[in-house]
Amino acid sequence: MKIWKFMLMSLVCAMAMVSLSACGGDDDDNNNGGNVFVGTWEDEEYGDYYIFRSNGTGSYNGDEGDVWSFTYEASGNTARLMYDEGDTERLTYHDGNIPYLTDEYGDKFFKR
Repeated sequence: MKIWKFMLMSLVCAMAMVSLSACGGDDDDNNNGGNVFVGTWEDEEYGDYYIFRSNGTGSYNGDEGDVWSFTYEASGNTARLMYDEGDTERLTYHDGNIPYLTDEYGDKFFKR
């Protein structure tokens, strides 16, 4: 009787382990064709932020409520932004435990 009880408990534990194990989740970086820039990046010090969309467009939202639209080209860890007004800007992606972007002034933007 003890053997049957042990076998039944082992079977229940094995079924619980299988049913509670998670399937592979969606990884946001992989859903964007490898484009690490897609998403919202915020400067925690000033509150301004960039929004990068997967279609190559985005916006910069200043800390005073100003919004500037841009298109961008991403190559490796660098994105070149072309604003509708004609200005350009370059951002660099830094990988690590906490990925972040830096602009040409050294300001850091963290992914929301």
